This record gives sequence, C-alpha cells and structure tokens, in this order.
Amino acid sequence: KLIFFLPLQFRWYEEMEIKSKVTYTRLRVAEAYLWSIGAYFEPQYSQARVKTAVALIIFTMLDDTYDAYGTMEELEIFSDAIEKYSICKTKIKIQ
Repeated sequence: KLIFFLPLQFRWYEEMEIKSKVTYTRLRVAEAYLWSIGAYFEPQYSQARVKTAVALIIFTMLDDTYDAYGTMEELEIFSDAIEKYSICKTKIKIQ
C-alpha cells in the first residue's frame, strides 16, 4: 500500500494499479510529493503541490520507460514527437 500520510489526490496511483502494470518503474510517489512540498510549502498552494507531484511521477515513469524498453530508433522518433508537441504548444501560447 501507499504510505498512509499521502493526500487523497494520490489514490489514483493505487487505483490505476500502476505498480503492477508498469513493474519496471520506480515507486516515487512520496519522493515526488516531498519535492513539491519543498517548492510550494505555503498552505494556499496545495493544488500546485499535487499537480507538481503528479507531473514528477509521470516524468519518472517516462524516464524509466526510456531506460528500460526503448531502442535508439524508437527513442529518436518519440523525442522528435515531444519536441514538435512542445514547439506547437509554444506557438499557440504566443499567438
């Protein structure tokens, strides 16, 4: 089970059974939440803490997927897609 002191917003991690479905990833829920507390420690930033921690969890899973399963060709294609998405989002914000 997840560490009992984590907020209810992180129950999605348990409910989606990520640990059993994506066994090669590191379990970093508590660490991600503690990092977000360090960045947003004031009480009014509780939603920012949750969103930052969720992003860190997803980035960690993505990084572990790169390390564990990607061939060089697949990773280049995937990296290009992420770069194009990033450029597209930047252009939309500028306009």
